[in-house]
Amino acid sequence: QGTCWLRVIEEPEALRPVVERVRAQGIRVCLRLALICRPTHEEAVRAVEELLPANGNENTTSLKNDSEMYREGAKLTQDQRWLSRSLWIGFVRNHGPVWTTLLGTPREIADAFLAYKAIGVSEFIISGWPEIDEVDVFGREVLPLVRAAEQGFVKPNWDDRRSNMEERQM
Repeated sequence: QGTCWLRVIEEPEALRPVVERVRAQGIRVCLRLALICRPTHEEAVRAVEELLPANGNENTTSLKNDSEMYREGAKLTQDQRWLSRSLWIGFVRNHGPVWTTLLGTPREIADAFLAYKAIGVSEFIISGWPEIDEVDVFGREVLPLVRAAEQGFVKPNWDDRRSNMEERQM
């Protein structure tokens, strides 16, 4: 028996029943996701859309066609890009379900991580574009908001955080 169940990110309410069943067996839950964090939601949306292959033909899912998860992802049409306001599946058709992307502002992403924690998710495997920049933004902008909320501290001034992100992007 495993000690951690890994799955691709979905909306918290869709995951809640299965997370509860898995946690009841003493197994931790880990979500796999990609991350795009920008000062505004609109900038995050533009960032992911700019990463789409120009001709739509770039595809790595055929290399993994033995997985039901990848076969299902390959069936998505090019028009199917959103699970919710902050969960984008535009890369799934070309690169597979592990590229389901959580996107938004630092506060939106922090709130999402807190929602997953509230339903029992304890671990995350995160990718981003560009990878080093997203890790930096996550560590500087998102994680402090999550930790402050976990400890019940007053949330930081969001305008100051946005200014910091904008300065780094210049």
